[in-house]
Amino acid sequence: MHGEQTLILMRMKSSFLVLTVLLTGFNCALAYDAGQYLAGQLDGEQGEEQRKNDSPQKSAYLSNTNDYLETMSTIDPETYAIPGMTPELVGSKKEKREQLKNVQEPMGKYDDSTELISISKSELFEKYYRSGSGSFSFSYFRLNHKSNNSAYSSMFDSEQTRDLGGILIHFDKFVERMSSFEIGYSLGTGIGFRSGRGQFSSAQTMSNTTFKLWTIPIDAHLAVAIPLWKFSKLYASGGPAGMILLQNRSDFNENEDGKNVNQVSYGYSARAALRISLSNMFVGSGQKMFRAYNVTNAFLSLEGRYDSFNNFQDDFSISGASMGAGFTFEYF
Repeated sequence: MHGEQTLILMRMKSSFLVLTVLLTGFNCALAYDAGQYLAGQLDGEQGEEQRKNDSPQKSAYLSNTNDYLETMSTIDPETYAIPGMTPELVGSKKEKREQLKNVQEPMGKYDDSTELISISKSELFEKYYRSGSGSFSFSYFRLNHKSNNSAYSSMFDSEQTRDLGGILIHFDKFVERMSSFEIGYSLGTGIGFRSGRGQFSSAQTMSNTTFKLWTIPIDAHLAVAIPLWKFSKLYASGGPAGMILLQNRSDFNENEDGKNVNQVSYGYSARAALRISLSNMFVGSGQKMFRAYNVTNAFLSLEGRYDSFNNFQDDFSISGASMGAGFTFEYF
């Protein structure tokens, strides 16, 4: 009996001790929430100062509202350049502003209330799609050249002629770009290939000899363009040109005279094209090309070309109009 009373007293003491610990912890928490300071606790100002001193000096986040406002106040109101976030630009202040406006403009701007204003892809594209300083073009042509020489016509302009066409490349440089008119110059070259069989002049029959002809045009043109809204433009160029003809025949030995015949002529050529803006039609792809290659505008180009050359070493001339298609890329 006496042992059972002793066990009951021990259990009551243990329960009382646990209850005392719980009440003490709750009282401390309540005192902290109510603004009451416990022994050893720093007061409000000292605690705030201590927390600032204990925090890392270089944080990836803004620690408080004052830091945020201080950062926002450093934004350049003329260029919207944010220190540490905007790429380094070179040149005068005006040139830097133009570079940021046309090349590296962010997807939004901060107004006076420091709120981010969003800008759509099409609005951003409007700012740079006509900012290119030059262009690169490549086109495929069927070089439809006619000649006053019957031997040339029988070999390279007949039903037996094998015509692979030609590839032309041009580099244009803009001198002046206005809203309704563009002017510049164009340099270009290319190569075309034809082959045909010789013909006996007496019997008017075809021989087994194969003649191959490579044509290499060289252009130096004055170029103009008229934008038709933002989806297309009309392009034209013309000026002096040269033509190199490389001829090879199969019935002569490699080192025999007449195996290879090369001739050069000067003359003139002209180009005209309707260019359809692919970057405006597919804005997302256009922006990817802009970021990756500085391509401000990409076009599908439907082209026409005229050549006239009559100053070859032999007494003959070639001329004619050709049609082709290709792509043009304007860039910074």
